[in-house]
Amino acid sequence: MANIRKHRNKWQVQVRRQGHHLTRSFASKGDAEAWARLQETKIDRADLPPDRRTLRGQTLGDLLRRYAAEVTPGKRSARHERNRIDRLARASIAATPLEHLRPSHLSDFRDERLKSVGPQAVLHDLNLIGHVLRTAIQEWGVALKDNPMAQVRKPRMPRARDRRLERGELERLLACASGDPHPQYLPRLIALAVETGMRKSELLALQWDDVDFEARLARISVSKNGLPRSVPLSTRAADAIKAQAQGARRIFPVSVAALRFHWDRLLAQLGVRNLHFHDLRHEAVSRLFERGLSVPEVALVSGHKDPRQLFRYTHPRAEDIARRLP
Repeated sequence: MANIRKHRNKWQVQVRRQGHHLTRSFASKGDAEAWARLQETKIDRADLPPDRRTLRGQTLGDLLRRYAAEVTPGKRSARHERNRIDRLARASIAATPLEHLRPSHLSDFRDERLKSVGPQAVLHDLNLIGHVLRTAIQEWGVALKDNPMAQVRKPRMPRARDRRLERGELERLLACASGDPHPQYLPRLIALAVETGMRKSELLALQWDDVDFEARLARISVSKNGLPRSVPLSTRAADAIKAQAQGARRIFPVSVAALRFHWDRLLAQLGVRNLHFHDLRHEAVSRLFERGLSVPEVALVSGHKDPRQLFRYTHPRAEDIARRLP
């Protein structure tokens, strides 16, 4: 509601609304009231830029730290996001006052960051900053009319990996992994990854209580997208699990670092190049399609929320399709 008062033979009006502070004087009270109503209407329709004075003293770093304290703890990936925010809060862009923050600041940050890390990491940074700014505008009442991130071009992502196992490569991996100096779990973990398409984190988190051998199902309680799912087990997948000793709660009581070490050593011993453990998930999804499963069926197994994402993981071989054509 506008405040109108008589001051030195004039009517002075003040409009305070949604981060705006407007003042003007008129000869008549009617003109003052009409102007106040017009300004309030413009503010409600977002036709006026916010009052920059309400942004003074606040920096992008302040918003990042508030987001880390109020929003991040409720996320499943809270630890990783908090580490990312801590790094962003130490970057020079965090000291930028909100009243001066422009898309050009964010573009410069993007370009400088791309000199040291890949586009995927930069995209994560930009998406996080964009969400912090959107939360500040929509929920915290920060007087930014627009989100400057909306005008920043995102880095172009590299082409999705299309590495599939070559013919006989899986057999070579399993045979080599079954001998010294590799741990006994390694060939079983590789076989399970190719048969189920589980992510590395899901495989290493799998517990004995999660597996129903009679129904041939493995229950994934916590996945990357936050949704639980049941993964059907082939005979080969079930046998790989049964071969593990049951002395621990987890079926594969191994750290990510240990698995990476043994995987790299296996590839070096075989002379295999450009093969990531995650490529086994690509291979599994492609094989499920080749077995005739539909998109909804494969999405149920792999845990993709958007079936379109499956195309990033599916790489049918042209020669295989040629053999099926009349």
